[in-house]
Amino acid sequence: MRTMTAVVAAGALALSALAATSNEAAAGKWKKGGPPHPQAQVHVHNHGSNAGAALFAGTVFGLAVGSLFAPHYAPQPYYYPYAPPPPPPPPYPAYAYSPHQLWCLNHFQTYSVATNTYYASPTVVSFCVSPYPYY
Repeated sequence: MRTMTAVVAAGALALSALAATSNEAAAGKWKKGGPPHPQAQVHVHNHGSNAGAALFAGTVFGLAVGSLFAPHYAPQPYYYPYAPPPPPPPPYPAYAYSPHQLWCLNHFQTYSVATNTYYASPTVVSFCVSPYPYY
């Protein structure tokens, strides 16, 4: 809200400076309030209204004044009223092998962990019996 107020104040100051400069330039066309005598040699320098300079000066002045109303600090971070959850556990393989399964894997090339069996020959399927308990 303060930033918007500062921008509105800067714009108002810029427009007021532009209006004051353009009114002065329009009034400065005639010296002493009226047109000169037709025979008089009056040389009047009129270099325009300098609207760009007035707009620039008004903008700079307005932003300087507006910055006085703007907050000069960053917003405070939100602190949660509770502790954040712990990080997730490190990833593990889909399943860990038991000592029984490791022994069977090392002794039989065709051992299947899912069924605890191996091929003793191309047609004979046997259960693996190891010195470790099966679990």
